[in-house]
Order: sequence, then C-alpha cells, then structure tokens
Amino acid sequence: MPKKKSRTNPFYVLLVIFGIAFSLTACAYGVMAFRAVRGADIAAFNERSATDGPSTTQSDLASDRPPSDTPAGKSLLTFLDRHGAQLLGLELALLAAATVGAIGTDGYWSRAGARKVELDEPEDRQSERG
Repeated sequence: MPKKKSRTNPFYVLLVIFGIAFSLTACAYGVMAFRAVRGADIAAFNERSATDGPSTTQSDLASDRPPSDTPAGKSLLTFLDRHGAQLLGLELALLAAATVGAIGTDGYWSRAGARKVELDEPEDRQSERG
C-alpha cells in the first residue's frame, strides 16, 4: 500500500517565519521595556549616591550601567522605542493573514497531494508486479 503523501502548504512556511520574527521582536521589545525601567532605577541610585557621599566607587557604578549604553544596543533599543509597536502590529497582522491563508488553502493542498499520489500509483504498481 503506497504511503499517502501530502504537499506542503506554503502558508505553513510563512507561519513559521512570521512566528519566529514576532517572537524575537516581542522578546527584544520586552528587554527594551525592562532596561528602561532598570535605567530609571539606576538613575535614582546614582542620585542617592551623589547626595550620600562617595560611598560607592566608580567601578560599582560601571557595573550597574545597563548594557544598552553600547552603540549597538542603543541603536536597536532606539529603533524599538520608535517603531517597536508598529513592527509588532505588522508582524501580528502578517501572522493573522498567513493563518487565514493556511486554513483556507489546507483542503486544496491536501487534495493536490492526493492527486499526485494517484498519478504516481500506476508506476508503483507496475514496479511491484515486475
């Protein structure tokens, strides 16, 4: 009995790509928000340290500096701060469109795979007989 082959729905490939992109963007957006809150805490810590006297050393303050102070970190966080919500919305809309496309064309791709199996079957039966 021949194996039932189905053709791959191209919308599934799009769903995987858009899903990965959305996940990475959402995680980066969350990191940006966390660093923004953490940066405010560090600024408050620095203000308290300045009024309390030199009880903290420069190395203490450097270790508390958020990693977003690097040029690469700043550019990504700046981009996400300006366009992150729109980017997440666009990726969510693309995910929704790909989902509707995958559901809507699933029957077509299943039937196309079944037709391919039917067309390939006579060759398989002849090779089994011979």
